[in-house]
Amino acid sequence: MRRLFPSLAAALLVLAGCKHEFKTACYEDDLAMAVAEGAEDSLLFSVNLEYVTGGVEEAAMARINGTLATVAFDQGDEAGLEETAIQYREQVIDEYLTEFSGAAVDGPRSWEESIEGMFTQDYKKLKNYTLTYYSQLGNNPATYTINYLVFDPETGELVPEDAFFQEGWREPVTEILRASLRKSLTENGDEEVLELIDWDAVAPNGNYCVDAGGMEWAFQPYEVGAYVYTLMSANAGWDELKPYLK
Repeated sequence: MRRLFPSLAAALLVLAGCKHEFKTACYEDDLAMAVAEGAEDSLLFSVNLEYVTGGVEEAAMARINGTLATVAFDQGDEAGLEETAIQYREQVIDEYLTEFSGAAVDGPRSWEESIEGMFTQDYKKLKNYTLTYYSQLGNNPATYTINYLVFDPETGELVPEDAFFQEGWREPVTEILRASLRKSLTENGDEEVLELIDWDAVAPNGNYCVDAGGMEWAFQPYEVGAYVYTLMSANAGWDELKPYLK
């Protein structure tokens, strides 16, 4: 069942009469369907995406929502967020039915896919957004990924990581991230994971968020090593980054 509803934050802003405050709503879609009538196997599909409804210029709002549609559903945003979400839903259903209808398949014939996104903390004038994706398709291992997006609400554009830094920043910041990840894994007793990581792959990758404490970069499963199947993250505080900032 698809539905659109104002977020609590947006509703409070409306009641307060704040005409120029950042406003959002959520797009929701929940689906549970069997591969065939009476079958126990099923497709479970859900979407919960926060998007912008006001408080910014129309052009900026269209850019933000278009980017959310593109990243969340890995396809173009020409049709708009809701239309793109519906198209993606139908695509998932078609792929599921094509894979399992009338087929002799070893193991479970159940799929689960979940896409969630929300605006998180602001940093100065910037808007952070976190998009997560969970997938469990039949016998395949479950995957969980995270995408960080940082928006300039005045333009609606994504802010690239290098916008914060002076020329020549990448190498020293890379070393900060590697040290952060090593420290985190060591403190958690994950020595085995330390040995699996390809340290050349641990570097700023554009998948970052920013807050009052500094910046955090996320690395998807297998991104920093062929056998590193979980998400990894590395942090850099503002004090460490200060020599390289603009």
